[in-house]
Amino acid sequence: MYTFGLKVYINNRDRTGVKMKTLSRILVAEDDRALNHLIQKHLSKEGFRTEGSISGKDTIAMLNGRSDTMLLLDYELKDMTGRQVIDTLSKTKCSVPFIVITGQGNEKIAVEMMKLGAMDYVVKGSDFLDSVTHVIKRVDKELSYKNQLAKAEKALLQEKDRLLDITNSVNCGLLLLDDELKVIYANRVSQNLFGPLDYIKGLTCCSLFQTKNPEKECTSLKAMQTGKTVKSDTFVKGINGEDRFFYVVASPVRDSNGKIHQIIEVIVDITERKQAEKKLEIAATQWRSTFDAISNFVSLQDTELRFIRVNKALSDFLGTEPKNSLGNTVMNQFSVLINHVQTVLIMKWLKPGKL
Repeated sequence: MYTFGLKVYINNRDRTGVKMKTLSRILVAEDDRALNHLIQKHLSKEGFRTEGSISGKDTIAMLNGRSDTMLLLDYELKDMTGRQVIDTLSKTKCSVPFIVITGQGNEKIAVEMMKLGAMDYVVKGSDFLDSVTHVIKRVDKELSYKNQLAKAEKALLQEKDRLLDITNSVNCGLLLLDDELKVIYANRVSQNLFGPLDYIKGLTCCSLFQTKNPEKECTSLKAMQTGKTVKSDTFVKGINGEDRFFYVVASPVRDSNGKIHQIIEVIVDITERKQAEKKLEIAATQWRSTFDAISNFVSLQDTELRFIRVNKALSDFLGTEPKNSLGNTVMNQFSVLINHVQTVLIMKWLKPGKL
């Protein structure tokens, strides 16, 4: 067991100044010492860090706990075959990318190893070293791409989890609908209102809100048809049989071609507000009835003594409808009354026989 070209510098270059590759190291498993050394030297010149082993046992030991290594594996080692090495590594949960080296006429074995997960194979021949370099560079590039893809997928999953945490932390319902207005996603609040996601996924928003006339009543359908954000107050009977009122905002989501392919619904529970408004309306009606039932003259006036409201007794006394007094000042209203009384008295005084 020996190593070759293992010195690593902070600037990611080896001692020859050649920029190091993506792979942390390459383990060359070849029982021919001279060939093993030659392969490592050739790869080191190309910027790869290498180590060598001459037996299957050493190879397995050197790969223990090292997932950052690529294995260049000769199929015919003295103590083990390449298949035995890979089987043993699999049993120990050690997974590393590997390339198989075979002799002339053993391409069938190479194909079998490819089925076991080999990324490629190299046949020993006159251009063996150049082939090894070419294959390893290609595999290195492929691994780099897969690594970047894995990082991107991990970042997307983390972003998805973060967005899910955000949507589940808000105090309003959120629904994501497809272009047929069927539920794709529902946050925690929406699931509390309409049921678990497994139950409501695939249902239309019209069925959730029990819409009888979608063309007139469905907020999301209007958003889909107009391409604009639509807002409305919506009544729905919840899963517990409670009457609920919601303020619904439906916004269209467009794809890269500008086509609407999803709708986002924001649902705010306004049941308490609606209930409070109803109580206020009842109280106001009761107050108006009480106000008009008072037999004494009663009025409400602003700071400039203009009538805001007069009760029935006062309006009857003034000889006018209550609405006709609104906005008039007290003095103006009573001046009209006084003038009216004076006119009546004069008319009576001017009757025949009075002169």
